[in-house]
Amino acid sequence: MSKFQLIVAKWDPSNGAWARLKSADLDTLITLEDAAWAPEVTDTHGFAIFSVAQLRAATKARGPKRLRSMRPGHGLLVTRRELKEWRERCLDLGSPPASSSTSTVGSGPSTTGSSSDAQRTALAIAQRLKRSSRSTSSSGTAG
Repeated sequence: MSKFQLIVAKWDPSNGAWARLKSADLDTLITLEDAAWAPEVTDTHGFAIFSVAQLRAATKARGPKRLRSMRPGHGLLVTRRELKEWRERCLDLGSPPASSSTSTVGSGPSTTGSSSDAQRTALAIAQRLKRSSRSTSSSGTAG
């Protein structure tokens, strides 16, 4: 008969970040790995909303979407106060706080035509294709 052992323990998906953040006040420097689990940027259950990569991209962003950070050496450090202010600034802008992709700025209003313009264009292309297929099919059937 097989024996099974059930081990019950607390699971910490943050790998200790929750415990480290409990002792950190708003102006304590923390790593981005811990910052992802800070209450200022987690959901109501305490789970990370932003990945470390998204936070890193936010430190490189321009304008109000930039997350202010320090780089003493190779690591990036932020404070919980900066995380809170960054999230509030981005929510005021009405868009997601961080993105690792670049965006382009339009030069003016879009000039997309109406659907009837698109239908007329499609019909004209179809008629041209029909005409050209008739001329090739009739010349290719010499007997």
